[in-house]
Amino acid sequence: MTRLASITNNHFSFECCCGQTSLVPVTAFIQKFELEATVDEVVAKARCSKCRLKNMAESRIVFVGGGWGGYAWHGYKTGISAIRLIITPKGSL
Repeated sequence: MTRLASITNNHFSFECCCGQTSLVPVTAFIQKFELEATVDEVVAKARCSKCRLKNMAESRIVFVGGGWGGYAWHGYKTGISAIRLIITPKGSL
């Protein structure tokens, strides 16, 4: 399980089934849940700011950086601070 302490320079990208999207720094969740919290715990507690629904349609960990032109990078890349995590509701696969 990925701990927030290991992804402090990243952001969570959330997309709700109502269409609402948000990009939240991991540091915001560290302030609320501490360094030892896991990604799974944060995603399970996340709630849409528009419709207030939990278990949003999709969430990702993204690197939004100053390197490589400041783009938001998505995808699993070893050795680079860019990872992608798609969490789907249980039974949807």
